[in-house]
Parts: sequence; structure tokens; C-alpha cells
Amino acid sequence: KFELSHINLSQTSFGLSRNLLSFGEKLKTTEQKLNFLKRCKSQKIFPKFIEDNVKINEAILFPSKSSVYARSLCLSVKKTSLNQTISQRYKDIRHYKFQIEEVKKDLRV
Repeated sequence: KFELSHINLSQTSFGLSRNLLSFGEKLKTTEQKLNFLKRCKSQKIFPKFIEDNVKINEAILFPSKSSVYARSLCLSVKKTSLNQTISQRYKDIRHYKFQIEEVKKDLRV
């Protein structure tokens, strides 16, 4: 069992410190994911999870031979999905930064 008395931190401060580290880790991971998605967008390629999702839906929506319309629609869906995912990562980053600032405030008290 880890003893808090050896590091001279209260349980509350220790818990807040762990939360701070956790949010920092989540922030860094999310920033890396965002950078990957932005590179994909700039290179005009799509991550595997988007490709796979669209392929499944394409097979369901267009079971017969793929048409120009179907390919165009699928490309549009991929672009929209990528943009929405990028937007969500930005929201996640703002959330983690806010959480980090809140924990810092609690640690100062």
C-alpha cells in the first residue's frame, strides 16, 4: 500500500494531482489525434476508421454496382465525417484545458 505520509501531501492534494496528470495525459493524446487527422485532411486521405465505416454503409445503401453518384456521395460523407471528427477533437482539447485550469485552482486553495 502506498503511504501518503511519506510525500507530505494530503489525500485531497494527492487526488487532485492525479487528476491533473490524467487530464494532461488525455490532452496530449487528443492533440496527437488531432494532428493526425489534420495531416490526413491536408493529404486528402481518410483514416481507416472512416474508410471502414463508409464502406459498410456504402454496401448497405448501394448493394448493386457502385455508380458515380454513389462514389461521389461516399466521398462527401468521408469528408464530412473527417471534419466532424476534427471539430470534436478541438472541443475535447478545450474541455481538457478547462479541466486542467479548474484542478490547478483547486490545488492552489
